[in-house]
Amino acid sequence: MDSTKVKARWIPRSVIRSDGSALTLNEHGAYLHEREKLADLLHDADDPANAIRQAYELPTSSEHLGRKRAGLYGIAGGRSVFAGGLTDYAHALLASWYVQHDRLLFTDQSPNDSFSKWYEESKRTRKLVTTSFYRLKPFDATQEVAPYIESVKEGLVLRGKQTFLADALFVDELLVWIQEAGETAPSTVVLLPVNDKNVRFRVSSHLDVGVAVEYDSVLIPWSRVLVERNSVHVNERLRQSKVSAIADFQWTARQTVLLESLIGTTFALAEEGGHNGEHHVQVTLGEIIQEFETVQALLLAAEIGGEPSDAGYFLPALVPLQAAKQAAVGVLDRVFEQARRIGGSLIAGNPHIDAGSGAKLGWALDAVGSERAYRQFQHELYAFGDPIRQTLSFYEEYGLEALRSRYQLFWKTRRTKDSAEKW
Repeated sequence: MDSTKVKARWIPRSVIRSDGSALTLNEHGAYLHEREKLADLLHDADDPANAIRQAYELPTSSEHLGRKRAGLYGIAGGRSVFAGGLTDYAHALLASWYVQHDRLLFTDQSPNDSFSKWYEESKRTRKLVTTSFYRLKPFDATQEVAPYIESVKEGLVLRGKQTFLADALFVDELLVWIQEAGETAPSTVVLLPVNDKNVRFRVSSHLDVGVAVEYDSVLIPWSRVLVERNSVHVNERLRQSKVSAIADFQWTARQTVLLESLIGTTFALAEEGGHNGEHHVQVTLGEIIQEFETVQALLLAAEIGGEPSDAGYFLPALVPLQAAKQAAVGVLDRVFEQARRIGGSLIAGNPHIDAGSGAKLGWALDAVGSERAYRQFQHELYAFGDPIRQTLSFYEEYGLEALRSRYQLFWKTRRTKDSAEKW
């Protein structure tokens, strides 16, 4: 392996997973380190609590739904390539599609039972699937922008490149959403095996930055084309609340875990810098705690207020769930901002602190001021696209009166509880 290579290299995943000879020393080292963290997940097939096994399950009760708060994202203390939550999101969507396959509109060339057979075989063989909502791009500036897909007798031919989280290096399939030039939303959905010889990866020595995936005229059989050039059908699979509810529930639960860690970091920074006694800092941190508790309350309301769906699995209550998902993004934005502001002088005044050190400030720097932290922040805000458009979609779809009553009930109950505790 030549560690001096700097030119971008597009490498098939099968080559990466063999001996790593196509990678630089740093890239191969990062890959091996991550693979070691995932060893139990990838090999312990007999464990009934195995994360892959759980990823294929849909909840059947409120208690079971509560257990779905955990996911692949929690492996290695939330510091693995699955921490971004998109592998969990893909599996939750696929599981919902499977039990509702007769209600969803599939492409004409792909009968319903094609997806069912794929899903059942994937579950039996414990395949992992991830997804990305970043748009496809042309290979380079000279490539024709559209079309990215071409219909042929055998299926669709896909060309272009796309950004994924580094979990794509450790899964078996990619769930690909294709939005072509001139379209305002994805119109085609396909399932793509990562070991296809025409699927190649560009890897970095820092897996936190994600990977680029190149589709070099990949032939996708019709049996793997879930939707072809129909944004209405795609919307049914992605935006319809009853279809995406489990995925959204698990995504928001993951963000509350992240929020709790970041809030703790912010308090530690305030204490370390002597700012915890300042009035404006106390007010700001108090407001953040209040907003965080609101997110938790909404998520809990979604959990205990859920009910069985007509498809046979347990659905969280949709109004508080979507409110929690929307609110969590806003709290994350505010916590990141305050953590950087409160810790800024501390980090600036300690130029020798290393984000990789075990010191308190080193840990704080890694959490709020490192490249990893910045990329994580961007992922949390933009994983599903423009947050402003998401907010508009949220307010267009959900009843504000039902949402407002949830907030009022929570704070009325909280004030009553606080008053009782004082007396």
